[in-house]
Amino acid sequence: MDIMLKSQEVSIVINKGNLPFYKKKLNKDLKIGDLIEINISELSNGSKVEVSAICDFCENELIIQYRLYNKSFIKNGTFACSKKCAAIRTKQVLMEKYGVSNISQVPEVKEKIKERNYRDWE
Repeated sequence: MDIMLKSQEVSIVINKGNLPFYKKKLNKDLKIGDLIEINISELSNGSKVEVSAICDFCENELIIQYRLYNKSFIKNGTFACSKKCAAIRTKQVLMEKYGVSNISQVPEVKEKIKERNYRDWE
């Protein structure tokens, strides 16, 4: 799935924390306080810059830190804006991986639960 961000560029104020990263990345002579426009693909994965992300499930727009969006997208390949959308994503992943809509329907998980309950309540 494609990255679903509303805009492809952001403005960043250079500070002492991000100065070395952007100096190296952009190969420019930057100094603290400079305002730069960069493509979102050039942001560091841990950037706290707020971006406008579009939910892959309900197409709702949400302002979120890039690092949180990126974490969700890398882990799942999709972005969910809420717990409701995350539940839909979970059902989709379970259906693709195991052919079930709930993790407790997976035979290996059922067996592990039985073993643990037997061991704990022995």
